Parts: sequence; structure tokens; C-alpha cells
Amino acid sequence: MHENLKIEDETMIIASAPGKCILLGEHAVVYGYPAVAVALNIRSYCSIHRISEKYIHFNLPDQSFDIICENLEQLLKSIPQKYLQFPQVLVSLSKRFNFKVSNISIQIQSNLWRGAGLGSSASTSIAFLFAIFHLYRVDKKFIPEFAFMMEKYVHGTPSGIDNSVCYWGGTLVFQEKIREKFTIPKFPMLITHSGTTHNTGNIVREIKNSSSSMKKSFSEIGQIVQEGLNVLKLADLVRLGELFNKNHDILSTMGVSTEDIEIIRTIALTNGAYGSKVTGAGGGGCVISLGELNNLKKIKSILHLRGYISKISYVDYNGGRIESE
Repeated sequence: MHENLKIEDETMIIASAPGKCILLGEHAVVYGYPAVAVALNIRSYCSIHRISEKYIHFNLPDQSFDIICENLEQLLKSIPQKYLQFPQVLVSLSKRFNFKVSNISIQIQSNLWRGAGLGSSASTSIAFLFAIFHLYRVDKKFIPEFAFMMEKYVHGTPSGIDNSVCYWGGTLVFQEKIREKFTIPKFPMLITHSGTTHNTGNIVREIKNSSSSMKKSFSEIGQIVQEGLNVLKLADLVRLGELFNKNHDILSTMGVSTEDIEIIRTIALTNGAYGSKVTGAGGGGCVISLGELNNLKKIKSILHLRGYISKISYVDYNGGRIESE
């Protein structure tokens, strides 16, 4: 809360949403093939206070961004492009559901790395929307629609995976407009940052420009995903790891791997990981590795000595939610 603003009451709405990780199927999913994604128990949070002053306070402490505006129009003009999805969706919501955005302090923060393929933009959007919908008493059934709108503001032509997984939680199979949620056993995943962020929209556009020569690759990835669905339900992590490696090899031929990603994979695979692959758009971002927990802890330590940061994560079976009010 900004020190110059007065809280109207002590009520604070806190909402959260998980991150996401694509296990199998990235890029091919844009062309009609299935992909499997899981929600991660690494969350983003949005808190909202009612304030006495007729201002809109918008704070992103992770990004050292803090602004106070007299109204929504001023916020739209003043906020940097990379955060514009928040006031843009507020304009759409206020018109659709007939409420005025004023006298509020909004704070959004995330434990997810930005630009790393973990759905940070969708996760923060879902947390934000859950808090806003709760504040203005809008039916949360409309959240997916507006979350996808925010993803389009950020990424241009997103697949819809990120906002769907961050909203629903658990594990989703995604193919075109069909989303199927199913339950898989709990197992550890090592998520390692390659040290380079990426722009999902740019990479998707680059793949699109070469898509006619990649049809065979997309088809092969689709076949891997189909087998992966059965393997996941059986909790056969050894075979799932092998499928990770096959999926990554194809993605690598598509040009979305990097030197750091390959270094991380080599360290993981030579120290007991069942499989390791880039997750998300690639060109940087994160690598996901599977294995026994003790081996993943050892790999995490080795990677740390090499300058790579990692987190051990699990599937989050919960999606977006209100934490307190």
C-alpha cells in the first residue's frame, strides 16, 4: 500500500493463481495437435484494498513499478506497454458489467520467472481477474473469456493453454478449442531457468513463418503427446522422461533450443534424470527435468554451481482462487 493513501476499511481481497508448465506438445498445439500442460504450485497473487481517495493505485513490486492515477483513462495513458493488459481489461469489464473503477489500490506480484515459459502473464492475469470479479461481484464464469483477452493483448495469437491451465489447475489436454482436465499422480519436476528470457509471441511468429516445412515435426510431436497421455495416467516416469527427450529433439530441430538449454539438459541427463526438455516457446526460458526426488535435488545443486537457478515443483490441483477477503 502506498504510504500516502488511506485505507477505507481493513478488508483486503487476496486472490492467487498457479503457474503452468507444458509437458509435451508445444508449438504443434498451435496447428491443431494436442498438448499436455500442468499447473505448477508456484503462484501469483493479487491484493486489492478499497481506499478513501478517488484514485487508482497500481503497484507491481516485483517490477519496481508503482503509479497513482486519477482515473482509468489516465492509467491507460501512463502505464508502460508491457503492463497495458491490466487497464485494457478493466475498461472492457467496466463497460460490460457497468461498474466504475475508482478508490482502489491494486498490487500484483508473482513467484514465477517472467518470460520463462511458466505462464507468468496468464497467472498474474487470472489472479488479478479473480480479485476484480470478487470486488465488483461479477460471476467468475466469465473469467476465462477475459483472461484469454488479456493473453491476446500480451502475446498476439496465443494458443489458450496458459490461461486455461492457470484458471482450472491440475492437468489439461488441449487441442484447438477442446480442453480435457484429468488427474495424474503427484511427482516432482525440476524447473531450471536457462538465464535468458523469451518473447512467446515473436517465437510463435517465427515458427509460423516456417510452418509449411515443419508439418512432419508437428505430426511427430502429436504422436508423442498421444503416447504421453497413457504414460502419465500410469505414472511411468521413466517412459515419460524418454518422451520428453524425443519431444525436445524435435523442438531442437525447429530452432527453439539454445546453448544454455542444452547445457542444462546434459547436466540433468548425466546425473540421473529420466528426461529433460525445454518447456514453452523456447529460445530461452526454462527446462523441465524428471527423475527421483533425490536425483533432482542433486541436479539442482550442480546446476546452481554452474550459475543456473532451479525450483522443484509439483502439480497444483487448484486453479485460480480467492485466498482471503
